[in-house]
Amino acid sequence: MKCRWLVLLAIMLCGLYPIAELTRIILVAWEWYYPAMDGEFLRELIVMWGMYIGIIPFYIYVTRWWRLKIK
Repeated sequence: MKCRWLVLLAIMLCGLYPIAELTRIILVAWEWYYPAMDGEFLRELIVMWGMYIGIIPFYIYVTRWWRLKIK
């Protein structure tokens, strides 16, 4: 049981750096280089972080289904 959550933690930590770095770049660049694209970048950030957080319920669903199928 604990191993399942450690795997989820490892997956989330591996994916955190690229998404955090891309968020930092977007936040810094949109102010100086693309001031007219506020809506585009905001939508991009919401979708990007939504998909990242969406890993959690997907992982829980898949591992639960897999555990039930084994038993």
